Amino acid sequence: MRRRDVVLGLGAGGLVACAAPPRLTLGQRTSAEVRLNAMPRGPALRSSFLGLSFESSLLTDASVFSVDNLALIALLRRLTPDGVLRIGGNSSEFGVWQRQPTALATPFEHAVMPADIDRLKGFVDACGWRVIYGLNLGHGEPERAADEAAYLVQRLGARLEALQIGNEPDLYYRNGLRPKDYNVGAYIAEWRRYAQAIRAQTPAAPLAGPDVAYRPEWIEAFTQACGNEVLFVSDHYYAGGPANDPDIGIATLFLSEREHYQRLRAVAQRNAQAGKPLRITESNSIYNGGKPNVSDTFGAALWAAQLLFQSCRDGITGINFHGGNSGPYTPIARDAKTGAWTPQPLYYAMLLFAQATPATLIDAATQTGNTLLRTHGLIGDDGKLKLVLINESAALAIDLRVSAEQAFRRASALRLSASSMWSLSGITLGGSLVDSRAGWQPQPEKLAIDGGAAYLTLSPASAMLVSFD
Repeated sequence: MRRRDVVLGLGAGGLVACAAPPRLTLGQRTSAEVRLNAMPRGPALRSSFLGLSFESSLLTDASVFSVDNLALIALLRRLTPDGVLRIGGNSSEFGVWQRQPTALATPFEHAVMPADIDRLKGFVDACGWRVIYGLNLGHGEPERAADEAAYLVQRLGARLEALQIGNEPDLYYRNGLRPKDYNVGAYIAEWRRYAQAIRAQTPAAPLAGPDVAYRPEWIEAFTQACGNEVLFVSDHYYAGGPANDPDIGIATLFLSEREHYQRLRAVAQRNAQAGKPLRITESNSIYNGGKPNVSDTFGAALWAAQLLFQSCRDGITGINFHGGNSGPYTPIARDAKTGAWTPQPLYYAMLLFAQATPATLIDAATQTGNTLLRTHGLIGDDGKLKLVLINESAALAIDLRVSAEQAFRRASALRLSASSMWSLSGITLGGSLVDSRAGWQPQPEKLAIDGGAAYLTLSPASAMLVSFD
């Protein structure tokens, strides 16, 4: 049996192996106890941790990053008024900066012009977000990148979080952008030429990098060589791929935390200790565009919720989920016929995270049996305790008793739920959908309190944010 054949339908006997949704009888249940401990405290949880990532080619579509795109602006503001919008992706290596329109030369596929940046400025002013912007290294020129950077700094001002030079340079040799012997040393040399050209024209330009796809050793080498020249270091993270791999399913997403995420966690923690924070500037479930009936399911939302809270705990300073017009994994999708923007499953994971902020992570000690229960304790800036619960089992309900050093008087909860792990729609947080105008009317549930402890049931394939008084 291959590990990727394991689907998350936990019963008392453990994991059930199957390639389709597990044939388990709903109603199986177990019990668990969670004890919140306000000391010691971990990293701070802020809504600015949240971000989205879009392809650079969308800059040339005047209907996307525009003050007239009221739906997308509202959906971003619903998540957070101070998020981070990353512009980059593979298309950034095939775009060319032009002050004046001229014919595109091979291999360029789109031209970015001042009017595109002007529209972007109006858009981020309207939603309150800041921008991480990717410059073309794959087919670029240092002088042209410096001119583009100068316009971005001048036009975006405080809305510009950072400029990144290149997208996934550790894949250049595979993508035909550099020879087979291209390595991190060669990249660092190129990065420095670009950085020198940018700083010669715009000394205060904020820089970041290396924005690699999957090789943590490049992050470490770049941090050692260029760490003093950047605001933060950056990496990409996908739970699995490619999208056409027949072995990939929802279980792959949950297993990813036990596998290659561990390498990223180790790098993030070392960087945090060295004072050079790491941000995941591009992330999602399955690379190469996402996989239908996996990346667009409620299961992917539960995976993303766990990644958000766990990565914050591990010292990562933010995540930008990649998306765009459409595709299975985009958090916000644009209908090809109507042009309407609507929230997708991943959006609800981000919304859950936003409702938990501002807070600081604390310990949530769990006593339980063989379940896939994830717990994240929090203490809000107002001093109130909170608890995030994620049930990754498709069939097992969990009866929980939650306590802390001080007795609870009241407790309420927002449930993140759908009809099943494989649901493509009908997802709610606090019993409410988010509509295309970002309307959302959550109804918190009151939980039972007995002897100073809270009692609740976490349904199969669901999550919950509990707040205590």
